[in-house]
Amino acid sequence: DILIIDEVLSAGDAYFINKFFPLLNKIVNAGTTLIFASHNLHDIRAMTTKCMWLEDGKVRTIGTSNEVVLMYQHYQENSAMLSM
Repeated sequence: DILIIDEVLSAGDAYFINKFFPLLNKIVNAGTTLIFASHNLHDIRAMTTKCMWLEDGKVRTIGTSNEVVLMYQHYQENSAMLSM
């Protein structure tokens, strides 16, 4: 089984999120593969172990969630400095 979630947490209120996380953990612990599409770096780190960074429809990098999030943050920081 594969569960695909796309930015679902950005639309939920606190009640929904508090109900959702335990259910999601139960599903993943039962062996379901989770594909989680999000821009929320905290949620990516909390909910995943592996991560793929896509940019313009192409794979930029694949690695542990922590590694990829750090690379993405570094990229964002450098992009912001270049636009100043």
